Amino acid sequence: MRRLKQGSVLASAVSITLATAAANAAEPAKEDTLEFIEVLAKRVNARERTELAEPVLTYSEEYFQRFEPLSVGEMMKRVPGVTFSDDVGEYAAPSLRGIGSEYTQILINGRRISGSGNDNTVLVDRIPAELVERVEIIRSPTSDMDSQGIGGTLNIILKEGAEFNGGIYRLGGYYIDGETRPSAFVSYGHTNDAVQWGTSLNYQERFNRKQVYSVERVLDGEGNAEPEFKTTIEPDERDTRDIAWTGDLAFKLDGGQELQFNSLFVDTDRVEHEFERAFEAEDDDGDLDSGAEQTNQTDAFRERNWMLAATFTAPTDGGNSWEVSASYDRTEGEAKETNYLVDMDFDFASVGLSSGDDILPFLSSFNDPQLNQQFRANSTQFGHEIDVFDNIDSIENEDSEDSEAKAGGKFKWKFTAATLSVGLDYVLKKRDYSFNVQELDDGQLVTLDDLFSIFNVDDERIAGFVQWGVDLTDSTKLELGVRGEQTNLEITSTVAGPVADAAAALSSLGLNVEGNQIAVDNDYFELNPTAHIRWDATDSLQLRLSAARTVRRPSFDELNPTLLLDEDESVLGNPTLDQETALGLDGGFDLRLNAEDAVLGVNAFYRRIENKIELNGVGDEVNAIFQAQIDDEIEATQYVNNPNKGTIYGVEFDLSYPLEVIGAPNFHVFANYTYVHSEIRDANSNFPIDRRFSMQPDYIYNVGFDHLIESWALTWGSSYQKRGAAEEWVDSGAATKEVADVTFEGNLEVFLEKTFAERYVVRVAAQNLLDAKRKDVTRIYESAAQYNARTPVSSEIDQEESDPWIILTFRSTF
Repeated sequence: MRRLKQGSVLASAVSITLATAAANAAEPAKEDTLEFIEVLAKRVNARERTELAEPVLTYSEEYFQRFEPLSVGEMMKRVPGVTFSDDVGEYAAPSLRGIGSEYTQILINGRRISGSGNDNTVLVDRIPAELVERVEIIRSPTSDMDSQGIGGTLNIILKEGAEFNGGIYRLGGYYIDGETRPSAFVSYGHTNDAVQWGTSLNYQERFNRKQVYSVERVLDGEGNAEPEFKTTIEPDERDTRDIAWTGDLAFKLDGGQELQFNSLFVDTDRVEHEFERAFEAEDDDGDLDSGAEQTNQTDAFRERNWMLAATFTAPTDGGNSWEVSASYDRTEGEAKETNYLVDMDFDFASVGLSSGDDILPFLSSFNDPQLNQQFRANSTQFGHEIDVFDNIDSIENEDSEDSEAKAGGKFKWKFTAATLSVGLDYVLKKRDYSFNVQELDDGQLVTLDDLFSIFNVDDERIAGFVQWGVDLTDSTKLELGVRGEQTNLEITSTVAGPVADAAAALSSLGLNVEGNQIAVDNDYFELNPTAHIRWDATDSLQLRLSAARTVRRPSFDELNPTLLLDEDESVLGNPTLDQETALGLDGGFDLRLNAEDAVLGVNAFYRRIENKIELNGVGDEVNAIFQAQIDDEIEATQYVNNPNKGTIYGVEFDLSYPLEVIGAPNFHVFANYTYVHSEIRDANSNFPIDRRFSMQPDYIYNVGFDHLIESWALTWGSSYQKRGAAEEWVDSGAATKEVADVTFEGNLEVFLEKTFAERYVVRVAAQNLLDAKRKDVTRIYESAAQYNARTPVSSEIDQEESDPWIILTFRSTF
């Protein structure tokens, strides 16, 4: 509670500062006050063309605003090469080029931010779209930015008061499946010759209800069915409330100097409810062994972020300049998962099962969706709620505190046809994390000794860069740079009993256990060069070629040496992991076509990743100790390591074209398509299989149009997004491999916008009009031969779908 109050005090203090500055520096508003706010009805149909040497795509808020995205996640699904591994209707963790969110760097105003998750991902669905001025997709980094982002970097630029004098407000309502949720936004800014400031406040509620079902069949590894199956039915609801505030204040000083402050506060409260009914039957020597149960799960999350940054820039004689900056951001996360379980009576004869001999004929008469429908139709006897006091099964508690402090400076020298920049950054990241599980024992909740995780991390990094940019000719720009990053990582972990008992064996892995503590001190140094060249071949054609070395730092879960247990495996993190590194190449062109705002972009990319972090089995000696300590039925202990390397490559296209050239005025089409591929040898030595990166689709595309009918002051349009199939690879033990074929159906959305009196806008937008579905078909194999023949020992189909949603909004200026 004290920390929450401190966050509120910080937000209030910055608000008071902004208001005081505005009062002290108040001047009559400029005559063009509303000119800056007419973006309410402005139509931007293409990404902006940049003059940078490096490959960067820039999309302003107007590009997204027509479709009324609630969050940055919903904005990102429309830009080239972005996918989400989230469930249907959720856009939380973006992945550039489809290789996993851990390879995508998320920045806000050019700065990395902290997060509550142990996987280093930033959940962008918590950031309201209304706070965003533009989004930059940095395909290949420059040396003056953090070297992370093997897949690429998303830089979210927040709105600032310099954009306008005056205010904007928005009121909206969100409707899905009988539920209505409100949203509201207000922003005000002021600028004059001495000071500029702005502040924005957003409140929104989000809701998503899904229907999920699954069917699991047991097979014999030769393509034949066994008399055993399980089917589940699961309604799933997610209810979220976001409050977000931003503020900025800039003083324009003598000699062109400027002092700027920026702040951000986001508070998210989320509850997820899952109600699962499971029906399971198997042949026990001709007897029918059947059962049914209902499981209710409630997940409650609370996450708060606040960030404050200050920057001072000063020009000097001859066009040179220098800059110093400092920032601090902090995230506090709390999560509590409560599981309730009750065995239920179910009349299996009502679906046609009276004995064990009936199972195979019963299974052969239905495909998976039909089989599930049989039980769905007969499950109404179960209550929606169960007694939470008598049937509690377990409680999982998770708490995290993550902070990052940064200070740095840089100097830029300006020459006749070149610039030289040098800079130094210092970053101190701290993380405290705890996790424990409680189970009901004789009516009392008892904390389990072997199911907990406690660790602390101090991540100290010093980075310096040198960057040289030169205009080789009037049409050719070259930029060369190098960034050195020295990292000191200190991890202290309290380990579970089985890990402490295996101390002698763990020493062979470089883990020294003393009592119930592991302390690791790791140093990394990476030297990451970058090179970019842009050639304006004609007034319409820009060519680019880039090369850069990037890294992925291990996630906290991968570093944590505490043993994590699952139903049939144990996983041991590795605090001695190396960073993944990648050499990347990008090359392509931007072409302005024979129409205003018409642009075609093409970019090819390649990444060669070394030290790929994956799971593989530990040595027999260590494994034997864990087997004895944990459970004889657990097949093997998995160990996070750097055993692998892989390649990623593909081509990205984007097109924006007005149809006025063919006689359709104010009609604009846009499209982007990304072909992606990768190659990697599976790390499990029992499965020497060449495959793609887990969850990477074949392709990603987005097509759409909008049409302005000027005489009616009316705009309407539509967009459709689709991604190809992917495989999700999971190690379920040294002797088995779990592979899921994952498919997503497309998302269709439409909008209708009406402008009144040039400053009032009413817009209605609808998404998921095709009831898009996600389908996972998961198969377990016990050998590479079974995988090659596609004859698993079990097969499970999971499908989820969400209903369409509609949002109605009203906007205006003041």
